[in-house]
Amino acid sequence: MQLRQALPGTLLRSLKRAKRSTLGIYQIFSRPNLYRLGTAHRVGVCYTAPSDMRLDERMYLYSFVRGFRPQRALEIGVLRGGSACIIANAMEDNGHGIIVGIDPQPSIEVPKRRYHRRFHLLARSSPEGLAEAAQIAGGLFDFVFIDGLHMYRQVLRDIEGVLPLLCEGAYILFHDAFHYGVASAVKESIAANPLLHDCGYPCRTPRMDYDQLTPYNGVRLVRYSNADICDAHQVVAPYYQAEGKIPPPPNPEVFDHDQWFCRNHSPCPRCSALATSRA
Repeated sequence: MQLRQALPGTLLRSLKRAKRSTLGIYQIFSRPNLYRLGTAHRVGVCYTAPSDMRLDERMYLYSFVRGFRPQRALEIGVLRGGSACIIANAMEDNGHGIIVGIDPQPSIEVPKRRYHRRFHLLARSSPEGLAEAAQIAGGLFDFVFIDGLHMYRQVLRDIEGVLPLLCEGAYILFHDAFHYGVASAVKESIAANPLLHDCGYPCRTPRMDYDQLTPYNGVRLVRYSNADICDAHQVVAPYYQAEGKIPPPPNPEVFDHDQWFCRNHSPCPRCSALATSRA
């Protein structure tokens, strides 16, 4: 601090500009190759995976898996294997996760190496093969992607079949969720089961030229939990513990604390008391 105060202001500004410039160059050359299998952040798989999903839906699927970090995923309706490839690559970027795909007549177009040994295919129908899928996964699923037959009765059966195989806090993502049969099955299942909570349509561009009887595309997210509202402390606590750290308790004294605002503008009562104690 004393050295900074001794330097002229013009020199300090020049040093800051040089630092930003050097950092920018470093970030350019350190960016991962999004398409290479041996590097992290393989978001490029969203552009290359064989799938009928829109690009925004593929990006959302990849980002959701990257952010939610599921341990065990289930996909109902594999077909060419494109969406499974997206999930598997996101899991590989996370460094953990297994996905089991179930489809009675799969037609995989993705080389095995692109799944990074995280994808297991089960050539059976749903819901008949779901119990075996859970055995392959080694436990309850915390993420399910349903993109099988877009038929009201079949989606009801898929939902009823997966519910006993879900862990607390799991998510179910439906593709072609604008299809009237899919939408009705999801709506009725949520109304009938208090453990299902509707998270709406994160991707909401319908395909209108495919079938004049009903729209397609769109994804809908549903959460499976005993609680209506997620508790932040319960979600982040395991991550602190995995790093050998004690999670900070949700103390009301820090509710108005913002690190940037407290440092650059006006400290919150907690920061003010801490500064006074150090003075």
